[in-house]
Amino acid sequence: MTSLVFAALPARPVYAYDCAWTGANGSAWSDASNWTGCGGSIPRTTDTVTIPDAAATPNDPTLTAVETIDGLTIESGGILNDGGKSLIVIGTSVTLDGTWLGTGWLNLNNAGTITVNGAGSMGSGTRLALIAGSVVFPATANLTFDRIDARGTGLAATNNGTVTVTAGAMTHSASSTATWTNAAASALILNTGTTNPAVSAGWTSIVNDGALTLNGGGSVSSIVNNAAGTLNIGYTSQPSITALNLSAAGNTVVYNRAGAQTINAAVTYSNFATSGSGTKTANGAMTISNDFTVGGGTAFTTPNSVSIAGNLTADGTFTQTAGTTTFTGGGTHTFAGNGVIQFNNLTTSSQTVNAGASDLRIFDDWTHGTAGAFNAQTSTVTFNGTSYQSLPNPAYAPSFYNLTINKSSGGMTTGRTWTVTNNFVLTLGTIEPAGNSSFKNVTLDGGTFTAPGGNINVSGDWTQNASAFNAGSGTVVFNGASQQTLGGSAATTFNNLTLNNAAGLALSAVNPTVNGVFTFTNGLVATGANSLILGTGGSISGAGAGKYVYGNLQKNFNSGAGQTFTFPVGDAANYAPAQLSAFNVSSAGSLAASTTKARHPEFMSANIGDKYVERYWTLAPAGGLAASGYDLTVTFAAGDLVGSPNTGALVMQKYSGGVWSNPSASSSTSTTVTGSGFTSFSDFFTGESGIPTPVTLS
Repeated sequence: MTSLVFAALPARPVYAYDCAWTGANGSAWSDASNWTGCGGSIPRTTDTVTIPDAAATPNDPTLTAVETIDGLTIESGGILNDGGKSLIVIGTSVTLDGTWLGTGWLNLNNAGTITVNGAGSMGSGTRLALIAGSVVFPATANLTFDRIDARGTGLAATNNGTVTVTAGAMTHSASSTATWTNAAASALILNTGTTNPAVSAGWTSIVNDGALTLNGGGSVSSIVNNAAGTLNIGYTSQPSITALNLSAAGNTVVYNRAGAQTINAAVTYSNFATSGSGTKTANGAMTISNDFTVGGGTAFTTPNSVSIAGNLTADGTFTQTAGTTTFTGGGTHTFAGNGVIQFNNLTTSSQTVNAGASDLRIFDDWTHGTAGAFNAQTSTVTFNGTSYQSLPNPAYAPSFYNLTINKSSGGMTTGRTWTVTNNFVLTLGTIEPAGNSSFKNVTLDGGTFTAPGGNINVSGDWTQNASAFNAGSGTVVFNGASQQTLGGSAATTFNNLTLNNAAGLALSAVNPTVNGVFTFTNGLVATGANSLILGTGGSISGAGAGKYVYGNLQKNFNSGAGQTFTFPVGDAANYAPAQLSAFNVSSAGSLAASTTKARHPEFMSANIGDKYVERYWTLAPAGGLAASGYDLTVTFAAGDLVGSPNTGALVMQKYSGGVWSNPSASSSTSTTVTGSGFTSFSDFFTGESGIPTPVTLS
């Protein structure tokens, strides 16, 4: 019997080909003639596929059926049309530098780890599906997908680069579970359309160590924002997040929509910020355990309380209309930026607060402990409430850089020592600081400023416009280092005024009045065309060389006989006072005195020769002042003498109405000349009697 023996033939070997698309015979993926390097076949499960730049092939590939391959590369400029079919990759590498078009799926199905790299995109309607294993997007990835789906269990995606989901969503199948992890310096950007949620609950958790951006109003099962993570919310409000974990110290949440947003205040934030534009409104009381940043172009507003443990930075505006803002902790808090920061009530406890260049507005009370410091730096603090406002504990006594009081009603804590190192402005409201309060520039535009019984020190300019200044019994001391200005549209009436500034005080378009004592400690009052006015009870103390009125000094007199007063006037260089004695005032009014460093313009008609005092004095009455007699003594400087006159022979002449007249008597010393028996006022000139030498013209 013959036996047939069948030898076992070896199985056909499976080769792994690197298939490249040529498109030589059309666009069908299923046509082997469109491929090269593929062993005469179309790509199989063991093969990798490369789609080159579309410019290098006559046709772009289109799937005609579901295909499975080992790996995929779409080069820059390359195009793959899925034809509504799925392409399954079971290997470990996908590179998308080109474009995927269609409505089908790119399924990643490998029990290990698949790396997806590139800088390309999957168009509208396409889907990236995770079937099994893990997917990693490396740091070089910058990919855009219409939709990312989780289709299996225990899936994990790790993003080290930038992944953007456009008008679609991140979705899941009914039984899938998946975790997305954003590594440090990575970004996941979710832009949702009008119907799809941003992230559906099947993504069990998104763990963020990079940047996660939610631009849609969908739902997420869980987000864990780790310490290095930034969660950007670009929807009108926070999407529905079943479990939002922001407990990691240092993580950041940013509401960054270009438009209005409602802030979820039900969670405690570590770092919180606003950016983009529009108004961001908190829907409840907020707690920030670290820093709060209001970005430029945005406005944060809340009618609720806010607790901030770190720094408040406002390049936009921070507006609190009710509740209390509390700075907690024992560190240093810095109001960085230069935006408007408005608190309703402010509690700064006992920390150090650095105000920076902020525009800080307080609508109600400011509470502070007895320790710590408020460093005003270059900030502006404005009290603008409508009811009585209290200042911090007296032991705290903050110093301000710029301070504005703009209260439509209600007063402020009285009896506090104020220190303002730059500008103090009162526009509305009533204030009454304590004695020894110090200001640089004072501007009174409205409201009422009541002076204390002690000193108010002013080192800059004083401007009074529409405000009321109640001088009380106190003293205003001008004590700057450079020339100060007293001006405005309304003249200030002081009780006592002291000048202690070697650079002096200049009057600008006003005629201030001193009803008490004007004390010269140092410096000149330069009046220009204006006048310094002394009330009927006003007096001068401390005048002398370097301490007098350069310009016009006006004194108000009641009627009465035998009065005496010295006008401490002079020019820019010399003190040259004029003293009235035996002054019998028959009708009350005012008298202004000044001196001019020059010989009188009508010198040639005077009965005074070529030896004279190069100076004349002017007394100008006003307000009905009349006198039945007075004596006048004027004092000159040695440098005023012209022609070496005999100072013991100097006489005084009075010029009025084009006529020179002599007093009833004259006497002189080495520095003074006295005339007696005057009854009217005008210009007074002194020198030796004689006829001036006429000028000869040749």
